[in-house]
Amino acid sequence: MQDVRDNDLAGDTGRYTLDPTNKPKMVTDAVRGAKSLRGRWLKNAHEGDNFFAGHQWNEEDEEYLRSQGRPAVTFNRILKTLMLVVGVEINHRQDPLAIARNPYMPGQKELAELTTTYMRWVLDNCEGDEERTMAFLDLLKRGMGWEELSLAYDVNPDGEILLTRVDGLEMWWDPAAKSQNLKDARWVARRRFMPYEEIVMLFGEDKAADVRDAADQDPDEEPELVVNVSPIGYAPGNSKQFPSGKHPGPYIVSQFQWWQWEKYYRALDPETIDPNNPEAAKIVNIPADQWARFQKLSAAHGHPNPIGHTAQRRAYWQTFTSGDVELDSMKLPVNDFTLMCMTGLRDEKNHVFFGMVRPMKDPQEWANKFFSQTMDLLNRSRKNALLLRKGAADDVRKFEKDINSSGAVALMNDTSEAAVRELTSTQMPAALPYLLEHSLAAIPDVSGINVELLGQSQGDQPGITTQYRQTQGLTVMAPFFNAERRLRLKESRLLIEYGRRYIADGRLMILGGSATAPAIPLFREQIATDYNLVLDENPRNPNMKMAMWTELIPVLQIAIKAGLFGLIAKIFDYAPYPESIITEIQKELQSLEQQKQQNPMGAGGGKHNPMLDMAKMAKLQSASQVDLARARALDAASKLKGFELGVDTAKTIADMHRAHREHTGNMHQRGQRMRHDEQSHYLDQLGSALEILQGH
Repeated sequence: MQDVRDNDLAGDTGRYTLDPTNKPKMVTDAVRGAKSLRGRWLKNAHEGDNFFAGHQWNEEDEEYLRSQGRPAVTFNRILKTLMLVVGVEINHRQDPLAIARNPYMPGQKELAELTTTYMRWVLDNCEGDEERTMAFLDLLKRGMGWEELSLAYDVNPDGEILLTRVDGLEMWWDPAAKSQNLKDARWVARRRFMPYEEIVMLFGEDKAADVRDAADQDPDEEPELVVNVSPIGYAPGNSKQFPSGKHPGPYIVSQFQWWQWEKYYRALDPETIDPNNPEAAKIVNIPADQWARFQKLSAAHGHPNPIGHTAQRRAYWQTFTSGDVELDSMKLPVNDFTLMCMTGLRDEKNHVFFGMVRPMKDPQEWANKFFSQTMDLLNRSRKNALLLRKGAADDVRKFEKDINSSGAVALMNDTSEAAVRELTSTQMPAALPYLLEHSLAAIPDVSGINVELLGQSQGDQPGITTQYRQTQGLTVMAPFFNAERRLRLKESRLLIEYGRRYIADGRLMILGGSATAPAIPLFREQIATDYNLVLDENPRNPNMKMAMWTELIPVLQIAIKAGLFGLIAKIFDYAPYPESIITEIQKELQSLEQQKQQNPMGAGGGKHNPMLDMAKMAKLQSASQVDLARARALDAASKLKGFELGVDTAKTIADMHRAHREHTGNMHQRGQRMRHDEQSHYLDQLGSALEILQGH
């Protein structure tokens, strides 16, 4: 049998040769080359959707059972399994964290923290986490989940970043891509139906008229059925196949993204060249079409002619087409596709990706069939059946009624064994219950989801054993979560680029995300440019909060004894208490931290104020300086008198230094004692509050 990959890959050069000079033709050729592979994936995707929704019987089997009056029973266990994995994704969401590559440079650490806050703010505003969860569910069902990062102006005139889930049934991709998340794809595309009014709104009336007046439509257009995806109603005829030629709409619009090689020059910036400090020179990247202009400007400013070497880099582009009409084209503002994909496991034979539904499909189908067969046998089996010889009873109907009544007497003419005989019921096949049980047990087995992860462990087993087995169950799903992790990192990089270009215009950004968090204006200079991205645990995750809080209790006790109010405030981010209580505690802790920084020797008050001692010492020093100045003035008139005054002044200075040492020692001791008393009082109050909160 010939491998399907041979037919799919043979003679297809459209995927590798993209000619942007004729963009509609480029899109058509690329889509036509990917049609065969996408068709195979589309079949699996529809099956995944149907099995998840409970439509698990094919039409032929269901019609056959219906014609015989037999039940088509469906107990959907795939739904429970997939929703468990989605729940794990929701409860273990991670936040992108920007880390400065050189945290010792002034301001770099603060910029990285603001960048992290900015990413969290954008995702909260556009509900990006929820959209990604829906794409993750598509990944589990279909093997691919898609989302798009875009800039919208329809709600906010200043523009806002949107992260939205895209229906994978609208997506096309490079058939030659094999790596996870289509990392090596040369192009991706989204093709969907648009009504004429929407084309007018997005691309103008002239372009829409060109689409409507197009001579014909591509006969290979997919899908062939019109899906009513717009609130605008369509004529009933639009739900059928369109013949080739003009039609009133809706029209297929392709959003096609690809990358191509772009030549550029790398050279030293002439304005930064310093012969005395060669390391201060900076390298700049100049596009090839601007290199001549760069050389002229350098010569005009009296700089030496720059020398650069050529290099190649990827340039990402996007075009919108419909049939033979190019609606719009532009260079993408970021150096990557904004149509992003998560991929599952790969079928190397069919060259497609699949999710969790595919291995569970056969056990679920057989479980449904065995259960339906069992129900049919039970319905058709004979119960209390008797075989009567003709004439054994005068009235057969009355005899049937009497024999089934409790305590009744049935009259018979002949009671011999030959006249009446009881018929045995149909025996259930011995292997049928075993097959049904095996099919049901195979559903979690093939998916890797164990009973501990489902919360259905039986018997007395230690909690540590249950937790270990739950961890092993999560390990089986690691490839799917790794695909989401790679998407999160790519998504975060694009968010930062979009923010620097379009969002950092001074609009207010809320810090921290709590109800009482302050808002600051967001500017371009506040978004980091030199950073590393990692994924950190989200402190808003309730499960992670409880686990971290238990582990942090010993650290909290040490911090309380040491008076580390800033650390205590951060630890309370993971406290499993209401947000309002946590906010109030953190505000008090931050206030105490500020007082500690402003007055490290104590807050003052009570019987003794160290600040008063400091004022007295300053006054004493000032008096000694006045005496010394007077002595120098009298020395000009009388050296002897000056000498006597100098001796007196020296005594005064000696007395001052002695008093200063005494006051300093007393002040230090009293400050430490007051600080210890104040911290002890506060820590007693904080400990009482913690006991009350833990009691609730």
